[in-house]
Parts: sequence; structure tokens; C-alpha cells
Amino acid sequence: MANDKRYILALGVDGLTPLYDPLLLWVMREEQFKRHLIRQARIAPGYRVLDLGCGTATLTIMLKQTHPEATVIGLDGDPKVLEIGRTKARQAGVEITLDEGLM
Repeated sequence: MANDKRYILALGVDGLTPLYDPLLLWVMREEQFKRHLIRQARIAPGYRVLDLGCGTATLTIMLKQTHPEATVIGLDGDPKVLEIGRTKARQAGVEITLDEGLM
């Protein structure tokens, strides 16, 4: 999917992918912003949550940590960012599904 010429990588250049998370931490108050989004979603037990364009799965992981009873799935077109997300999910000890695809 990331090979599709219409697909735009997170930072526009494949080689910059490892810098995505550190850059977001530096540029914006990511955790506070995403916690606010999670509160607004009003997720209840048993909900199925789809994070479209999940990138490195920061929000996806936070959703599962906040609502462990929900099924949380992330979808992104870039296999490299999904692999970063899978590593982060393992390190966080959360069970989420990260699928490659475009919406």
C-alpha cells in the first residue's frame, strides 16, 4: 500500500519514519490531546473501535489501555509504521490488532 504513488507517508519521506514519534512528542502535546479524544469518544464495554490511519499506534494503544474491555483495531497503509506500532503494543503489554490497508 505504501508503494502506491497516491499514498503519502507520515513525514513524506520513507527514511524519516523512525523520527515520527519523537517529532510528535516534541511538536505537540500529543498525550494530552489524545486523552481528550478518548474521553470524547465515550467508549463503553464491548465497543469495537477502529483507529483509521493509526500510524505508529500511539492512540490505538492508549485506547486499549484506557478501555481494556473494548476491541481495538488500527488500520494504516504503511507497513513500517505498523511494525513500530506492533513493537510499542508488545512493550505496553496490550493486545490490539494492527492491519495494513487503506480506507
